Amino acid sequence: MNRLNLRHLQYFWMIARSGSIVRAAESMNLSPQTLSGQLATLEADLGNALFRRTNRSLQLTEFGQTVFAYADDIFQTAQALDEVIQQPPEERPLNLSVGVAASIHK
Repeated sequence: MNRLNLRHLQYFWMIARSGSIVRAAESMNLSPQTLSGQLATLEADLGNALFRRTNRSLQLTEFGQTVFAYADDIFQTAQALDEVIQQPPEERPLNLSVGVAASIHK
Protein backbone atom coordinates (compact mmCIF):
# COMPACT_ATOMS: atom_id res chain seq x y z
CA MET A 1 0.00 0.00 0.00
CA ASN A 2 1.29 3.43 -0.94
CA ARG A 3 1.50 6.14 1.66
CA LEU A 4 -0.88 9.03 1.22
CA ASN A 5 0.82 11.89 -0.60
CA LEU A 6 -0.40 15.09 1.05
CA ARG A 7 0.60 17.20 -1.97
CA HIS A 8 -1.65 15.09 -4.21
CA LEU A 9 -4.39 15.28 -1.58
CA GLN A 10 -4.06 19.07 -1.54
CA TYR A 11 -4.34 19.20 -5.32
CA PHE A 12 -7.51 17.08 -5.13
CA TRP A 13 -8.89 19.33 -2.38
CA MET A 14 -8.26 22.47 -4.42
CA ILE A 15 -9.86 20.91 -7.52
CA ALA A 16 -12.91 19.82 -5.52
CA ARG A 17 -13.28 23.25 -3.88
CA SER A 18 -12.97 25.15 -7.15
CA GLY A 19 -15.04 22.65 -9.14
CA SER A 20 -12.60 22.70 -12.03
CA ILE A 21 -9.07 21.60 -12.80
CA VAL A 22 -8.49 24.78 -14.81
CA ARG A 23 -9.64 27.10 -12.00
CA ALA A 24 -7.61 25.17 -9.42
CA ALA A 25 -4.55 25.29 -11.68
CA GLU A 26 -4.91 29.05 -12.09
CA SER A 27 -5.18 29.62 -8.34
CA MET A 28 -2.13 27.42 -7.69
CA ASN A 29 -0.04 28.74 -10.61
CA LEU A 30 0.22 25.25 -12.11
CA SER A 31 -0.71 23.91 -15.50
CA PRO A 32 -4.00 22.01 -15.82
CA GLN A 33 -2.03 19.08 -17.23
CA THR A 34 0.07 18.92 -14.06
CA LEU A 35 -2.99 18.86 -11.82
CA SER A 36 -4.75 16.33 -14.01
CA GLY A 37 -1.74 14.03 -13.87
CA GLN A 38 -1.40 14.37 -10.10
CA LEU A 39 -5.12 13.68 -9.67
CA ALA A 40 -4.80 10.53 -11.78
CA THR A 41 -1.86 9.42 -9.62
CA LEU A 42 -3.86 9.97 -6.42
CA GLU A 43 -6.84 8.05 -7.81
CA ALA A 44 -4.53 5.18 -8.78
CA ASP A 45 -2.91 5.18 -5.33
CA LEU A 46 -6.32 5.15 -3.62
CA GLY A 47 -7.75 2.58 -6.01
CA ASN A 48 -10.96 4.53 -6.66
CA ALA A 49 -12.21 7.38 -8.78
CA LEU A 50 -12.65 10.64 -6.90
CA PHE A 51 -14.60 12.46 -9.61
CA ARG A 52 -17.24 11.56 -12.13
CA ARG A 53 -16.46 13.37 -15.36
CA THR A 54 -19.62 14.48 -17.16
CA ASN A 55 -19.27 16.66 -20.24
CA ARG A 56 -16.83 19.34 -19.09
CA SER A 57 -17.65 19.27 -15.39
CA LEU A 58 -16.42 17.26 -12.43
CA GLN A 59 -18.66 15.81 -9.75
CA LEU A 60 -17.38 14.08 -6.65
CA THR A 61 -18.11 10.38 -6.44
CA GLU A 62 -19.33 8.97 -3.14
CA PHE A 63 -15.75 7.94 -2.40
CA GLY A 64 -14.58 11.40 -3.44
CA GLN A 65 -17.00 13.01 -0.99
CA THR A 66 -15.56 10.92 1.83
CA VAL A 67 -11.97 11.76 0.89
CA PHE A 68 -12.90 15.44 0.49
CA ALA A 69 -14.41 15.56 4.01
CA TYR A 70 -11.16 14.25 5.50
CA ALA A 71 -9.02 16.49 3.28
CA ASP A 72 -11.12 19.49 4.26
CA ASP A 73 -10.53 18.74 7.95
CA ILE A 74 -6.80 18.30 7.35
CA PHE A 75 -6.30 21.49 5.39
CA GLN A 76 -8.63 23.63 7.53
CA THR A 77 -6.60 22.51 10.56
CA ALA A 78 -3.34 23.25 8.73
CA GLN A 79 -4.64 26.71 7.84
CA ALA A 80 -5.59 27.37 11.49
CA LEU A 81 -2.13 26.23 12.58
CA ASP A 82 -0.53 28.53 10.02
CA GLU A 83 -2.55 31.46 11.39
CA VAL A 84 -1.38 30.69 14.94
CA ILE A 85 2.24 30.40 13.81
CA GLN A 86 2.02 33.81 12.11
CA GLN A 87 1.02 35.47 15.39
CA PRO A 88 3.68 36.93 17.67
CA PRO A 89 4.44 34.51 20.57
CA GLU A 90 2.82 36.77 23.18
CA GLU A 91 -0.49 36.75 21.26
CA ARG A 92 -0.68 32.98 20.74
CA PRO A 93 -3.40 31.15 22.66
CA LEU A 94 -2.35 29.29 25.80
CA ASN A 95 -3.38 25.72 26.50
CA LEU A 96 -4.44 24.63 29.94
CA SER A 97 -4.76 20.94 30.71
CA VAL A 98 -6.50 19.81 33.88
CA GLY A 99 -6.58 16.23 35.05
CA VAL A 100 -8.59 14.41 37.66
CA ALA A 101 -7.47 11.27 39.42
CA ALA A 102 -9.49 8.18 38.49
CA SER A 103 -10.18 7.39 42.12
CA ILE A 104 -10.19 9.44 45.30
CA HIS A 105 -9.19 7.64 48.48
CA LYS A 106 -10.72 8.40 51.88
